[in-house]
Amino acid sequence: MAGLGPFAASPQVAVAVSGGADSLALCLLADRWARTAGGGVLALIVDHRLRAASAREAALTWHRLAGRGIPARVLALDWPDPAVTGLPARARAAR
Repeated sequence: MAGLGPFAASPQVAVAVSGGADSLALCLLADRWARTAGGGVLALIVDHRLRAASAREAALTWHRLAGRGIPARVLALDWPDPAVTGLPARARAAR
């Protein structure tokens, strides 16, 4: 992380978390680094609402992080019309 700094003495970092293995690992590593430096992490979980299971998956990710003592917020996106083409790409861009 030092190469990405400079950081404050007690860094507060926001991390986007999809719930997949890569983003969860990133969040856990960032949390360890921030806590070691006297700071903390806030996980931001995006519920893109493109699939019926997305709210459940976002909640599961929130619970996993809470079990590790990592505060998290679920950000639910509202789309004008789920039938609009290109929505998955727009969801990725929004995350």
